Formats: sequence, C-alpha cells, structure tokens
Amino acid sequence: MLASGCEVGDVNTDLRTEATMLYPVGASWSLVMSIRMVLLATCLLAAQAQAGASYEASKAELESLYQQLKDHWPSSDLHRKRLINSQRAWHAFRDAECEFVSTNEDHTNHIDTYEQCTLALTLERHRALQQYLHCVNSGSECAVAAP
Repeated sequence: MLASGCEVGDVNTDLRTEATMLYPVGASWSLVMSIRMVLLATCLLAAQAQAGASYEASKAELESLYQQLKDHWPSSDLHRKRLINSQRAWHAFRDAECEFVSTNEDHTNHIDTYEQCTLALTLERHRALQQYLHCVNSGSECAVAAP
C-alpha cells in the first residue's frame, strides 16, 4: 500500500466493474476513463512522493555515516583526504550514471528512472560506508585502515 492509501489493485480494477458502478447514474464512458486516469495519477503521485521521501532519508543516513567515518581521522590524515576525494568522486559518478541510464526514457519516466537510480546507488554507497566504518571501529583486517 502506498502512503496515500492507494493499492496497486485500485488502479488495475476491471473496467467493466467501474462501468457497471457508474453507468446506472448516467455516466459516460469518457467519464469512466477520466475517473480511472485520476485514480492512476493520484496513486503515481503518491508513489513518487514516497520514493522521494525514501531517497531523502537514505541521503541523510549516508551523510551521517560519511561524517562518522570522516571524524575518525584528523583533518591532515591521508585517509581522511582520500575518503573526501572518494565521496566527491562517488557523487559525480552517481549523477553521471543515473543521467546515463535514464536518457532513453520519455520525460516522465526519465524522472522516475533517475530517482530510482539515485536511490539504488545511495543505498549501495551506504552499505560500503557501513563496511568501512565497521572496519575502522573493529580494527579488523579490512581494506580501510584504522586510525
């Protein structure tokens, strides 16, 4: 169920059922289709808002992890500088990659595809930074050196 209360089935109900419910009150077929389009648009907007909220939450969590990891090293430390460079490069990669994968979409799908891509890559980066932070905190043998 989406945040708005829409369920996938809400917009995929049988047209005959809708027509049966609306025709007795004198509704035209175009009205039936208009109502269906409004339902679909409402649910799609709710899905986009929910996806945007998920991305914003993931982005905030990623920034928090990045700050925690960065704070493990003094500002002059080479590892800290490399982490900062890595994060900047990752941002550039994320933006370029998502622009690339969404270029063949029409305008409305372009936005959805771009947002889905940024969410997926943000979650992937989040997992990587979690692993780096685990390595730094545990002192175990990892690719990331402990301070």
